[in-house]
Amino acid sequence: MRVTTISPFPFVPKRLEVEGPVFVGGEGEVYFSRCGNFVVKVYHDRTLPSEKEELLRRVLALGKNLGEEASFLCWPVALVREIDGWRRIGVVTKRIPRPPFRELVDYIFSPREFKRAVEEGANWLNYLQVAHSIARTVAALHGKGCAHADLHFGNFLVDIRKGLAVLIDLDGLVVPGFLPPQVAGMMPFMAPEVVMGRETPNQRTDRHSLAILVFHTL
Repeated sequence: MRVTTISPFPFVPKRLEVEGPVFVGGEGEVYFSRCGNFVVKVYHDRTLPSEKEELLRRVLALGKNLGEEASFLCWPVALVREIDGWRRIGVVTKRIPRPPFRELVDYIFSPREFKRAVEEGANWLNYLQVAHSIARTVAALHGKGCAHADLHFGNFLVDIRKGLAVLIDLDGLVVPGFLPPQVAGMMPFMAPEVVMGRETPNQRTDRHSLAILVFHTL
């Protein structure tokens, strides 16, 4: 399929060829570009609020001047305009290489992946470094005035040998007065006040999710 994109960045092609989908979820479908450099997320039309495209434009604008933070915040770099000539809404991000990166959940709950990591030389210090990298990443996002709203072990990719973490799924950010909450999060990482409907996701509820992530990582 051919994806037409809109991007402020010159390194993003105006047209991408994609294969897949590699994942289908409640929000939409995920594709990898044939060039291997990009991930394309296309939303299901039936789930979209009318203002979704404008919200994505705002998210994209917030990531224009990341600098070194782009190495651990996988910010959207383009919007999807069309797929095979049909109007669609979605986002494009850089593709994080796997390996060496894998989902954090693999190293927490998969005995096989844990065994493989140990056999390849990983130790408890590497897990401590990953936990520190996760906390640093969330702190950097919060320092920009944003909340992620959906922190869980599927939204971090880690290089266990180097102790590095990269945060993905930044298309649903929350900024008070600028970007309203679009998702509530994933159980059991959601703060109790969000589960009970007393608050919407914010930086403080992000920190609750972060604490659970660090606990499980260590």
